[in-house]
Amino acid sequence: MLLCLIVALAAGLAPHAAAQATAEELPQVVSADDIRVVDLSELTALEERLKARSDSVRRLIKSVVVGLAGEIHECTGGAEALAAYTWHRPDFVLMDIQMKLMDGITATRQIKAADPAARIIIVSDYDQAELREAARQAGACAYVVKQNLLELVRFLQEQSPILGLC
Repeated sequence: MLLCLIVALAAGLAPHAAAQATAEELPQVVSADDIRVVDLSELTALEERLKARSDSVRRLIKSVVVGLAGEIHECTGGAEALAAYTWHRPDFVLMDIQMKLMDGITATRQIKAADPAARIIIVSDYDQAELREAARQAGACAYVVKQNLLELVRFLQEQSPILGLC
């Protein structure tokens, strides 16, 4: 099977990534008489570590699906994914939820509005029923948690670009 994929995953500081950081990674906050001072150099260091994590997750996902795809186009935001979809018309889009400028649910909705036959798989850190439902309502054909990328590979192997099952 030869696939064209768009991998749209967050780059840089994402709000959910900050929530997942360990206490040691968060900047020290000093309170004095209701004034909170945050050391911005530590925040910048945290942002750089989170960006590196996002980049490594994107590389990991790409390495997992590279054997299934003839082409892979990477994006770092929902608006970029929408433009890439319009230009490349891939067989599948792998879409994160939390991204810069436009989230993955909104991007999924817009891609599906432009092309109802688009097949979008949400690949997310989040495993919450309400997000799965929002993704389904936006038109995603599958939802995979990043901790279980084998499920993504199995799903792509089971699908054929001609079947249109999503």
